Amino acid sequence: MTTRTFKVADDKGEDRVLSWYLINDPNNKKQAELIKDAEGLYGRLFEAEYLEPYENFRKYARDSYAARKDLKVGKECKMVDSWYLGVEKGDVIAFLFFTLYPKDCLGVISYAGSKEPFYTKSIERLINEEQKDLFPSLTPEAYLFELEKVYPSEYKYLKPRYRDDPVYGNIRRRKLITYQYQKLGALKIPWIHYRQPILVRGKKFQKIDMHLMYWPSSEHRSIKLESFDRERVKKLLEFMYLTFYLDAFKATEDGNKMPYWETVLKEMYLEAVRDLPSLVASILA
Repeated sequence: MTTRTFKVADDKGEDRVLSWYLINDPNNKKQAELIKDAEGLYGRLFEAEYLEPYENFRKYARDSYAARKDLKVGKECKMVDSWYLGVEKGDVIAFLFFTLYPKDCLGVISYAGSKEPFYTKSIERLINEEQKDLFPSLTPEAYLFELEKVYPSEYKYLKPRYRDDPVYGNIRRRKLITYQYQKLGALKIPWIHYRQPILVRGKKFQKIDMHLMYWPSSEHRSIKLESFDRERVKKLLEFMYLTFYLDAFKATEDGNKMPYWETVLKEMYLEAVRDLPSLVASILA
């Protein structure tokens, strides 16, 4: 069972030890226990309206196990999922799910969260180790992920008089998460009108406004937003809608409905491209 352990300084500067366990075999007794223990954490860390059924992760784990077996015998893989649960002193306190696409030289972080914000620091180290183990010759360009927006109209709720209002905590949480990742080098692409396709069983399909974040890998940390031209942004949008989300829907939806979802995702991609300014780089000049 793959385990990656890191020391991370907490808010007081004291070392804390977090062990990340790779979940890729739901039939393994230890992994099955961790999966069960993490279900409540999953519901607490992430907004309920965005959550897919927890049972999906067991399927992703089995798919990950099969993909890793193929890699060991030299077969090519379009993508490999990695699901890790972080444990401190026997308690599951962190949740991370990401996917590497070797041919695209990109990764997508679908879920990342922990009870304590400072554990975010260990995520980059874990992803780097995982990537080097799976694809030693690969140098990924970046990891993409989505964050909830904080709108200008909401800033007034961050004033002290709203401190006891639940809205205050929600907005502050969103701002803090964005700040944490930007501090680690993630870039918020401000000129994209990006909408996340939300497909949760039993609920109406939604399109939610989100920030699309671009987290350059350590080898590409010198990349600046000023270097992004329109074609580069189009490729990122095409990857998210027509590769990542198309694969995600194929993994969870009825195959007979896929022609419909392919059309929906293509329309979302084209809408996002139409909303792009003609000269992206000039915005920051």
